[in-house]
Amino acid sequence: MAAFVDRDITQLHEIFQTLDAVREQMESVSWGIPKVIVFGAESTGKSTILERIAMLPIFPEGKDLCTRMAVDVRLRYANQTKRTAQLGVYLTEDGLAPDGYKSQPLDIDSPDGKNKVREIMEMITNVDGKRTVDKEKTIRITVKGRDLPNLDLLDLPGLVGTANDGETTIVQDTQDLVEKTIRTYKDRAIFLAVRDSCDNIRTQGEDGTGNKTLRIIHDMGIKDSSLGVLTMCDEMGKRDMDELKKKIEQEDVKILLDKDLKTTVLRHGYVATSNEPPRIEQGKRALKSDLTLEDLKDIASKELAWFNDNGFDDLVKEGKATTSVLIEKLQAQYLEFVKKEWLPKTVRRLYAKQKELWEEDKMLGHPSTRQGDRLGGPAGEKIVSVKAQDMKKAVVNKIIQRLRNVEVEAMFTRVSQEEMAPLMTELEALCKGKGVFSDSTDAICKTDSTNAIYKLLSQISEEGGLGEQLIEACGKTIDAVAGKLEGGAFADVLKSDDKTKAFDSGEEGWGSGLRLSRFPKLQATMKEVLSRGGGGREKARGNVKTLISSYLSSLVPKFDLEAGKATVTINKDDFLNKVVHSIFKDLHSGFTENFEKLPDAFGSLDDVDTDWKEECNGERDRIFVMSTETIPTTLEKLQEKFAEHLKVEKGELDGVFSRSFNNEELKEAAKEWVQDKEKAE
Repeated sequence: MAAFVDRDITQLHEIFQTLDAVREQMESVSWGIPKVIVFGAESTGKSTILERIAMLPIFPEGKDLCTRMAVDVRLRYANQTKRTAQLGVYLTEDGLAPDGYKSQPLDIDSPDGKNKVREIMEMITNVDGKRTVDKEKTIRITVKGRDLPNLDLLDLPGLVGTANDGETTIVQDTQDLVEKTIRTYKDRAIFLAVRDSCDNIRTQGEDGTGNKTLRIIHDMGIKDSSLGVLTMCDEMGKRDMDELKKKIEQEDVKILLDKDLKTTVLRHGYVATSNEPPRIEQGKRALKSDLTLEDLKDIASKELAWFNDNGFDDLVKEGKATTSVLIEKLQAQYLEFVKKEWLPKTVRRLYAKQKELWEEDKMLGHPSTRQGDRLGGPAGEKIVSVKAQDMKKAVVNKIIQRLRNVEVEAMFTRVSQEEMAPLMTELEALCKGKGVFSDSTDAICKTDSTNAIYKLLSQISEEGGLGEQLIEACGKTIDAVAGKLEGGAFADVLKSDDKTKAFDSGEEGWGSGLRLSRFPKLQATMKEVLSRGGGGREKARGNVKTLISSYLSSLVPKFDLEAGKATVTINKDDFLNKVVHSIFKDLHSGFTENFEKLPDAFGSLDDVDTDWKEECNGERDRIFVMSTETIPTTLEKLQEKFAEHLKVEKGELDGVFSRSFNNEELKEAAKEWVQDKEKAE
């Protein structure tokens, strides 16, 4: 039985320790961390039981009602070697800190820590020289360390049977606080119902505190989630060994006259404990009230010996005695709760993170860390490191292919909508303003005399006339279009949401997204090459000027000599379409000529792989290792550790750890990945 001596609840930290490698990914997992809530009559050793469970000497203790407000000790697993603790006071209702109360560090390795807790409690509960029970506030102590599980230990003031002078409300206050706490945490709490083994509930009467504990268990409906604890068994055992055994078997409850109380038999039974504090001085009767960690270790080492030496070894063997047995039962309940509430959420979060990593890898662009454009599943058949030159060739080919087949047309369509349509409207307005176009399709300018016609025609061609205005408007549009091309219209198109989605989820499969922004040198080179020689700008300017001048100078009036009148007729659509066609043709031609020079320009870039390695390769390494090594390994370890603590075969947990992929494939892929990286290095 020696194996039980040093048992404490912190051994459960191993479950959470398996998640260290994915701690960052698991920060968002929220769950109702279970609470171990200890309640019972005053001065029955509740605080000592909690200290033994956690091996943390921080709960106030004493002969009188020492705990006068709730003390919530929150154990939290954290990947840090040294334990740290914070002490604060919070409103019980909403968990917020009242005005004037600030969180402060707490030294849990010295008596000063417990003294600080007692000092704050006295300050809050000592009202006008009288000690009260504070139902509105809770002392919260958060302890973090690598050897701690995620668990809350809540110590409540003891139930009071009879009030002292000046404590008119304390009986009801303690009961109200216990009942309110149970209602609040009933769905995620493990209750420890503590009884002094020397109390005789058959003779206490209706108001006895032993009966009060049973009454609360019955009325609150928690007998199936409560574990009974008999304390001070060293005192009871000296008086009546048989009576102690009856209490452990709940025989004293079953014979009560009250029909409700006699049915309040706890499903998890009772555990007998003996945690007698050491003497203040050797040979003295007085016992220490402020226990240290060394005291707790001493108590633990003597407890088993007392039960074995006093004829209770059968209780130990049956799992009904010692605090170590209590902790073992508590661990079992905790594990069942964690298995039900925390484990499914954690497993789902790990799988979800794995999926996020696959998507993140995809969004890094072509090529993937995996060789080939198409994959037969996330793991792929073979995983290799992509060499820089292979990457460069693949990306360049993809860019050229996309621009040649899709993006040139898409870009010119977009530019025409943004620039050419407004240009046609402006040209038409200019002509109408000069009286050249009417509202009809075949615009007609009418004059009353031949002289007026020739005067109009001369004004069209003169400096600052309609011809120059039309040429200036076209020039602005040419500059705007060419500027967009030279300024990286292709990059804008490639990064637009609809195109990005098309690349990433299109027919080409996994890792086909170009993500041009990941390759700044390629992008800068593309802009520079496509704008060489103005990208057809100057040619377009010259040709559209010649077109407009020639078109306007070729206007010939139609004479009606008998009437002494003349008209000038211009086909509006014909004129505007010729202007737009000229601009498009020259810009497209110049741009296409430069476009054909891209492969050579890309080929001359020797250091493009530097961009790739810095921007992409490190990320891919992280993503791949996390998704194919770390997460599967974490799931494997988590299942093994849970099976170990639950004392079941690992396969019995397959339902919780069900996989949507073949884990062996991922392991093999990870192995090949590491081997290829080592070869490359």
